Amino acid sequence: MDARRALAVSQLAVIAITFAAIACGSDGSTQLLGTDRAGASGAGAPGGTVGGAILPGADGSCPTDLAACSGVCVDTATDVGNCGACGSACSGTCALGRCVVTLATGGIATSDPGGIAVSGTKVYYFGTAGLMSVPVSGGAPAMVAPGSGNAIALSSTDLFWVTSTSVMSVPIAGGTPTTLATIGGGALAVNATGVYWTTDDAILSAPLAGLGDGGAPSTLAVGQNDPSGIALGTGAVYWTTGGTLSSSGGFAPNTGAVTSAALSEPEDGGALDGGAVADGGGEVATLAAVASAQNYPVGIAVSAGGVYWAAAGSSGAHFNDGTIMSAPLGGVADGGAAVTLATAQRFPYAIAVDATTLYWTCNDNGGSGGAVMSVPLGGGAPVPLATGQSSPTALAVDATSVYWMTGSGALMKLTPK
Repeated sequence: MDARRALAVSQLAVIAITFAAIACGSDGSTQLLGTDRAGASGAGAPGGTVGGAILPGADGSCPTDLAACSGVCVDTATDVGNCGACGSACSGTCALGRCVVTLATGGIATSDPGGIAVSGTKVYYFGTAGLMSVPVSGGAPAMVAPGSGNAIALSSTDLFWVTSTSVMSVPIAGGTPTTLATIGGGALAVNATGVYWTTDDAILSAPLAGLGDGGAPSTLAVGQNDPSGIALGTGAVYWTTGGTLSSSGGFAPNTGAVTSAALSEPEDGGALDGGAVADGGGEVATLAAVASAQNYPVGIAVSAGGVYWAAAGSSGAHFNDGTIMSAPLGGVADGGAAVTLATAQRFPYAIAVDATTLYWTCNDNGGSGGAVMSVPLGGGAPVPLATGQSSPTALAVDATSVYWMTGSGALMKLTPK
């Protein structure tokens, strides 16, 4: 964690989390929630009971909210043997048709929102023993590389991570780690040609193969005010900046921003518009404002349809005023405003997107009332997927599931998403 953010977090930590839960799916309970009660098969008369189990009626139907599975009526919203559908077994907790399991313990909740990543078969996270992996289906964790870090990203063949002093990579199939750059940072993103990361006040990039002896990363932007999250779109990189520190603690409200940089190869070694600097050999960028006057934006995600970010809120409101925001890839037009997808979120932090849905964690400012949430990309009512979580931080999604890290170091999985 950089010095500016460490100061901000230390100031925020003294704020008592005593307010009633009004959003982020947090109602003071420890239940895991979903969107509907799957498997209701009508209000038919039961056919009696055997050993306490309700049997289907003569017409095969079960009472409302129960489904006929293997000859008995079960509640697929809670039955671990039939979680969400008949025959869908859950090895963890089943709540409203979703299965939540703990994949690993002993993890480290990073101060940057990109602290976990998921491939087709494994989830990667930082643990007390180093950079770790665990099968998405469950199993024993394995160490990928020693040491700690701040964020993780994946290409089709390699795993990347950033520490306070360096940027590293290793083949997904296994091998010896490679040092790509000897300048570290916080958040991290990767595309087919390069790796991009944030420092205390700048956005840097390097080729996927590294810089070689004596090489220096490209400086895409300088003078950035505490960049927190970073994401990549086609031909551009996007990031959030937290804002200016307030004398009363935390970041001053509505001083954060979302910025983009259109990437290109350098034509000379001079300065570029918007504060980006060519270094004579790497990528350069032209900066553009996506949205300004944001309330402590942190995590960010990009899809073909737009840019999405989590605005954590303000210390004066005890971070109960967080929002989930979106804007077009090209930014908000003059005189326009970013779109608000969710309000009254309790310290929204990490964010992820798939083709239809946006997902985020609500950190609850380090409290035990955290949540994992979702909302359709086109807008609608936010859906609590899991509540009563211990200050969830990093988040990742794949085709079927949502994964997150809790403040207590548990790596969690929810299926279906």
